[in-house]
Amino acid sequence: SPESFTHANYYLKPKGAGYPLAPKGGLHPIYIRDAASEEEMQKLVQEMNNDHDTYQETSPYADARLKMTDEERDTENKSWRDHLEGVRNAYGYWDFKDNYQEKNGGIERPVVDFEAIGKMKKEKDEGYNILHGEIDKEDFPEGSWQTDDEYVQNLLDEARKLIHRVQEGIYAEYGWAT
Repeated sequence: SPESFTHANYYLKPKGAGYPLAPKGGLHPIYIRDAASEEEMQKLVQEMNNDHDTYQETSPYADARLKMTDEERDTENKSWRDHLEGVRNAYGYWDFKDNYQEKNGGIERPVVDFEAIGKMKKEKDEGYNILHGEIDKEDFPEGSWQTDDEYVQNLLDEARKLIHRVQEGIYAEYGWAT
């Protein structure tokens, strides 16, 4: 049976044979048909050979950019980067920074060891259910982000700004910029 790199592939099976459970075929779908007459087979081959310009429509997996030249692709990529830069200039971007290392001489922020806490609580049999992942406020190490009020406040402030910027972008897209 003919194989195509730009079209869906058709394979013919003999009458009475079962269909494969999971046909696979690279970028393009595979269709299994019952054995066709010689005339039907020739028509199928002719359709596949004459349809090279519309392969994007015949295969849902084909990307229209595959037919682009390198120059066209570079132009499209530059256009997209320029558009993205324009959006960032108009609405800003996520700009949250954790300054823990700067304030503490390069020391990394402590991280909660949930597994160790879970084992310890299970050994003490304090009614701890490891499936719930519950830990007490005292279990967070000093300096972890969960105990750092400044970190949490800065994170929430930046998140609120992000939400506002997204809303403004949506309003502007619909012509209701504030």
